[in-house]
Amino acid sequence: MNNNGKLCPCGNPSLEDDHLCSRCRYYANVFNPRLPEFESKIERAQAAIRVKKMMKGTVKMVEME
Repeated sequence: MNNNGKLCPCGNPSLEDDHLCSRCRYYANVFNPRLPEFESKIERAQAAIRVKKMMKGTVKMVEME
């Protein structure tokens, strides 16, 4: 950490080249991962299949209620 006088929104000292502290930067990266810069057609198809299967399971649960 750097004592640059800047504070993170949580009140801790911010990192040298960032506006967040190390803890807030970690949480930001874990819970909001960056989108991949390059995504192949196979990866997009696999993601679409996962979403379709998830939606199919959701519909079955709604029908059972």
